Amino acid sequence: MKSKVYNLIIVDESGSMGHLRRATLSGINETISTIHSAEKEFADTQEHYLTLVSFNATSALPEVRTLIDCRPASEIKDDFSDYRPQGCTPLYDAMGLSLIRLHEKVKDDKSASVVVTVLTDGLENASREWRVGDLRRLIEQLKEEGWSFSYMGSAHDVKSVSDMLAIDNYVEFSHDDFGTRSSWSFEHS
Repeated sequence: MKSKVYNLIIVDESGSMGHLRRATLSGINETISTIHSAEKEFADTQEHYLTLVSFNATSALPEVRTLIDCRPASEIKDDFSDYRPQGCTPLYDAMGLSLIRLHEKVKDDKSASVVVTVLTDGLENASREWRVGDLRRLIEQLKEEGWSFSYMGSAHDVKSVSDMLAIDNYVEFSHDDFGTRSSWSFEHS
């Protein structure tokens, strides 16, 4: 029986990411390509799945968009282009809602492992449902269940935010195309 690897990517789609659009799209597509490579390399032992979520807030309510929902990696092309930066940063809502939703899907699957990557260029400023303490407790619970988390950020104190969220793996990147591309490259290594 093959183990299942669930890759959850949560990407900031707020307005401040606008000038990083091309680099972010490139990074998302490189990540999809890396997942394809891992699935080929471990074809006898692993099945990979991808969930891709973006978030912004352009009105009174945050928008958390599930762009790819727990699909087999083999069905996903690495030409993703649906990314429209605008609005504010509901980081906590995006993380909380995405984590709960994926947890519901995989909680009874003993062969599952989950890898979560968060990319943002700013601090939380628009969430309505989730607060940092609740999100931290959820992340700690999921880590105890074997989930792995990485936080990639710029234009804020990335270490402090990752510490607040109980995320041990973090990368701080410069707020430009080069920094964004470098952070995605680091995530693949």
